[in-house]
Amino acid sequence: PLSRTCNRIIKASCSRKGHRCIMGKADTHLNQPPLTSSDIGRDNRVTVVVPSDLDENFTFDAVYLGTTFTVTVPPGGVKRGQSIEVEYTPPSCSPGFTTSTGFTVPEGKWRNGFCGCFEYGLCEPLCCLGCWCQGIALGQVMQRMKLSCFGAVSPDGYKSTCKIVTVLWLIIYVIANITGVTLPAKAQEAVIEVSPTTLTVISILGVISFLISAYFIFIGTRTRYNMRTKYNIGGGICTDCLAIWCCFCCAVTQMTHHTHDIKEYPSTCCSPTGLKPDAPEIDV
Repeated sequence: PLSRTCNRIIKASCSRKGHRCIMGKADTHLNQPPLTSSDIGRDNRVTVVVPSDLDENFTFDAVYLGTTFTVTVPPGGVKRGQSIEVEYTPPSCSPGFTTSTGFTVPEGKWRNGFCGCFEYGLCEPLCCLGCWCQGIALGQVMQRMKLSCFGAVSPDGYKSTCKIVTVLWLIIYVIANITGVTLPAKAQEAVIEVSPTTLTVISILGVISFLISAYFIFIGTRTRYNMRTKYNIGGGICTDCLAIWCCFCCAVTQMTHHTHDIKEYPSTCCSPTGLKPDAPEIDV
């Protein structure tokens, strides 16, 4: 049932430019009775105050409590200031960003706290990836948010993001193991003899490792910034960078758990988005 904090009447402004009418958010200052489950009724109807003279079958978008839905002008048209009843199916009255596919993403704050990695248990797939393979988990979040491999919104160029980021993560993992085994091989001896060629190779690998590490800090910061901006979560670019720098696993796990409720849409390690195929997509 809906709480009594909702408002029934939607007031809008209209522009005929391009034959499109855009409605504003619900006017909470109107002296109208609050919306309750009984007010909506079984067919979920709300009242819209028409902002302009409109012809029949004219359609426009209405934004109400964060939910966008389409209103069609009834036969005979309407006059400015006229009230019409339309169908409206709210996901809930709690604040949230509602996608075109009908599910709500928390808006204004993170779904889970920064240290809530184990909120869904130790064996939850995204928790495991966030702790042991943060780079892969980050790639899944980026593809889920339809970001390119550089963290930019890319509706057409995001489908290979997870693959690219995963390959780079595996490269840095392999380099770390190579350099970690080669140099300490004779650490027990008084003098460590390393050939110039080996030293050169290790130096090159070290530079590559540094550059890829900087790349992950960059894309992690940018991904977190894009997610905060999209869902109106407080913070700044500096705090985003600090979160990635200080605790990469916590920052990535928090992002993986934010867009979808894991209890409703179970996660999986073996998908480019970290979710099962039937999980709804994120709007760009």
